[in-house]
Amino acid sequence: MSKNLFILCLLIMGGVVAVSGCTSESSLTYGELLEEYGSPPPGENLAEWNRKRAKDDYYVFLQNFTLLEEMTVETAKERVSPSSDDSEMDYTVLDYGEKDIGGVTVYYGHWTTPSNRIEGEVLFEINNRWYSIFWYDLIGNPNKEAIDAKISEIISKAKKVST
Repeated sequence: MSKNLFILCLLIMGGVVAVSGCTSESSLTYGELLEEYGSPPPGENLAEWNRKRAKDDYYVFLQNFTLLEEMTVETAKERVSPSSDDSEMDYTVLDYGEKDIGGVTVYYGHWTTPSNRIEGEVLFEINNRWYSIFWYDLIGNPNKEAIDAKISEIISKAKKVST
């Protein structure tokens, strides 16, 4: 009888360990995050990527560029704030600032472009790594809810990136 009880206890403990392993959040690498939400490919593949995106009403992607390695809170705020170049390039800043998304402080800005769409950027830092999310939408921002949901999703996944 005690042998059966011992085996039953082992089975129960094994089940608890298996279930707890299934519910834990797994970590990602930065490369995996970029692959999932990624920025445009470099070089000759960029034209094809742009052609596919041109048909979309909106798009949200994680950017990967060298300046992120040197980003600070001050440079993030400066990057999304209005500048003297905006009017020369026919950009109109609609909104910019700082807010909390999912417990992360983000610096954001969005503007209209000469190509009659709205573009925006969200910058944030998690575990000493800066991220940049770029998005665009049609004039009037009709896809705002979907864009905000995708931004929140990317930020949530960025929290899982191993350092």
